[in-house]
Amino acid sequence: MSLQVCEALSRRRGACWNEDLFMTAEELDFCSAAHQEGYDAIVARHAVVYHGPARKRSNDRSAFHYSVNRNFLMLARQWLPWHLRILFEVAHPLICLRRSLRFFLSVERRHLAKPALLGLVDGYLGRTGKWEGDREREKALSASNP
Repeated sequence: MSLQVCEALSRRRGACWNEDLFMTAEELDFCSAAHQEGYDAIVARHAVVYHGPARKRSNDRSAFHYSVNRNFLMLARQWLPWHLRILFEVAHPLICLRRSLRFFLSVERRHLAKPALLGLVDGYLGRTGKWEGDREREKALSASNP
């Protein structure tokens, strides 16, 4: 059945998955697009998904916080009805600013404030794809974790 859904989505929008999204919210977009095609989503509460071996990475969550703020804004603009979108457009920036301020005030998590804010800004500017991040920080992290 999932192949059938992917084929239907590919015919309608050119691809099964939205390649503009990276790291978060792909499943929300997929389910919304499938619902628009007439398919229902069923939640399998006890399903487990195993991913292949992950590349070595740090515990830095910068890309995640960037992607959450940007992708949710992109999806809200695409899928929410106008009355909910107005509410989202008011609440989402405030939530992102509050979260970024909390990151900034925490010495251990201060480095997350910038990507969280940049995700919000890039969402409003319509930037898509994988976040390249702070190259200087990534070089320093990779040098310290050989």
